[in-house]
Amino acid sequence: MIIIGAVVFPQLERPVNLDVGKVTATVSPGEQVDIPITMIAPEAASVSKISLEIAYSPEQISFISFQKGSASDGAHAELNVRTRDSEEGDKILTIDIGAEQALPEGVLCTLTFEIPEGTELGSRIPVRNLRQTAETKEGQFLEVGGEDGFILFLGYIPAIPACFFYMH
Repeated sequence: MIIIGAVVFPQLERPVNLDVGKVTATVSPGEQVDIPITMIAPEAASVSKISLEIAYSPEQISFISFQKGSASDGAHAELNVRTRDSEEGDKILTIDIGAEQALPEGVLCTLTFEIPEGTELGSRIPVRNLRQTAETKEGQFLEVGGEDGFILFLGYIPAIPACFFYMH
């Protein structure tokens, strides 16, 4: 066990990871992009409650909605997402997920953002993972980490019809 102040973290073979997806968007400006929030955890962790804060620039993307992912849906978890402004001008999404049973690894939820008109092709739009917590159903806090995500905006790539016989 690792003891930090008055908080005790059970020693696991690896920490719980709450990661923001890295997405390549091949949509037109004004269209929507989904970013998954995933959890990877050792089986011994028995995570039943997580919370994380995600920051993004409202000039680069707009938050539209969220929906449960397969991991939280399968555990019959409750999902709550709140938005607030940061002092730096960013938007902060706070995501809370809780279940009576352990949450399995996988997609906890999907966040939907809109790419605004005028976004330059090749733009890399950061979606930062600011803070994460995870705890067991017994209320024990777990060691947790997470990676930032981004949207790589490539724009709409049209399908080019081609004749099979002409191509060979």
